[in-house]
Amino acid sequence: MLSTLPGHVHIKTIPRRGHRPVTPGAGDRPQGTFSPSIPASPEAGRACHRLIVIGLEAAFAVRPPTQLRMAEYSAQVRQLVQIRHRRVLRGRSGKPGRVILTSFHIRREHTIPDSAGTAEKSLLEVCGTAHAVGRRWAFAARVERESPSRPWRMTALRLF
Repeated sequence: MLSTLPGHVHIKTIPRRGHRPVTPGAGDRPQGTFSPSIPASPEAGRACHRLIVIGLEAAFAVRPPTQLRMAEYSAQVRQLVQIRHRRVLRGRSGKPGRVILTSFHIRREHTIPDSAGTAEKSLLEVCGTAHAVGRRWAFAARVERESPSRPWRMTALRLF
């Protein structure tokens, strides 16, 4: 069937007759995948938010990259932040200024069992957008914690 749309001449549409969406059950999901509908703990959310804000502020020259502690940021994250920090200071990516988180999403907390089968390591996947140096940036990060007695640590960060 051809339908007219504003701004277009025609668009071909296929009517949905007898279409039923397939929803797999929890047992049908492949091992290692999980639903993002179960939220992370409030403590994990606060830790992720703090790590992301400090990392982005260091990347966009609001604070010095030396404030990223080795216990909380991996070497890969600190290197990426230093490179972005230098670009901002050289004027290639805009002028340093305030970083504003416009969206922030945490995928549920996932525990990885150790060899004995006890829940040892927790990890979170974080994504969102931020406004900095005159444009909007997307970010994705991985935050892990070795044990409940250790602090959360950002092990990966990507800026788009």
